[in-house]
Amino acid sequence: MAANKLNRRACNTGEVRLHGQSISPGIGTGICCLEERMQGIPRHHIPNSAVEANQARLHDSLDIARHDLEQHVKEAHKLWDHDLSRILKAHEMMLQDQDFIRKVEIRIARELKNVHWAVSEEVDELVARLEAARDPYMQARAEDIRDLGHMIVEVLSEDDDSSRLNHVEGEPEIMITQNLYPSLAMKAQMRGVVGFATESPAVSSHAAILI
Repeated sequence: MAANKLNRRACNTGEVRLHGQSISPGIGTGICCLEERMQGIPRHHIPNSAVEANQARLHDSLDIARHDLEQHVKEAHKLWDHDLSRILKAHEMMLQDQDFIRKVEIRIARELKNVHWAVSEEVDELVARLEAARDPYMQARAEDIRDLGHMIVEVLSEDDDSSRLNHVEGEPEIMITQNLYPSLAMKAQMRGVVGFATESPAVSSHAAILI
């Protein structure tokens, strides 16, 4: 699958040319399909009586996300054993990070925020710290954390269609995304898209390995 990191440039003819950095070799020609992810995260304060239930939902969602992650990776990359094991191990470690889990639990208990809100805020804070380092490796890890945050919230929302790919049935497709998430790279592989283009600067991320 051909893949690029994009910069936008308009032409006098009305055509838009996107010039980018190659992530993987090859040329793909097809219909551009814009990836859309769930917009808007439920945010509301909860009563003290609901703290325990929201914390329990957090742990349940992490268990489901770990299971879903393992199944999706295996389905998408059955032949890439080495890369699979590395990526799966790294993501499982993040989903089992006790410091992250404890901080989300604290947000729920002390700030009385629903679990979706608490997860989202903790992910945003962690991503901001990683991106502030201005290091390509840290930026790549930030993409992974952001992706896992989306996965957890999607599980909490019980919305299997929260990430959608607009496409034309039967046509070769180029997947266009703002971020370079591992889950999106896996979906692109499973859909058999012929190209993947992103605005993300994280060209050394785990998703780039999968493309």
